[in-house]
Amino acid sequence: MLFVGTHKGIKIRVKVKYLERNASEGLHYFKYHVEITNQNDFDVQLVQRHWNIFDSIQGVRKVTGEGVVGLTPTIKSNEMFNYESYCPLQSAIGSMDGYYQFKNIENGELFSVKIPLFELIFPGVLN
Repeated sequence: MLFVGTHKGIKIRVKVKYLERNASEGLHYFKYHVEITNQNDFDVQLVQRHWNIFDSIQGVRKVTGEGVVGLTPTIKSNEMFNYESYCPLQSAIGSMDGYYQFKNIENGELFSVKIPLFELIFPGVLN
C-alpha cells in the first residue's frame, strides 16, 4: 500500500510491506519504505522523528529520536531522501503516524511536518 502526504513543502510517501510472523517471538514484522521530497526553495535537514505506533493488542506507543535510521540527512531543494525501516507488532493490525522535525538550513528555523497515517495490516487477516 502507498500512503502520501504533503505539508510545508515536504512530500512524504510511505510504502508498506508485510514481512513475516515470528511465532517464537509472537510478533508480526512490517517493513516501510519512506521517500521524502523537499519541494521548498531552500535546503532542509531532518533532525528528529516522532512516531505514534498503534498495535491493536498493545495500544499506542510513542517513539522519539534523532533523525532516522542513524542519520540526520540534509535534503537539498527539489531533491529526495529515501530510507527503509521496520516495525514489529504483537497484533496483525496496526498503524503508524507522527511527524518529522526539519531545520531550514538557510535561517535555522525548525518546523514540523506531519507523516501521513499508514496501516500495518497482515494481508491474510482481512480475507
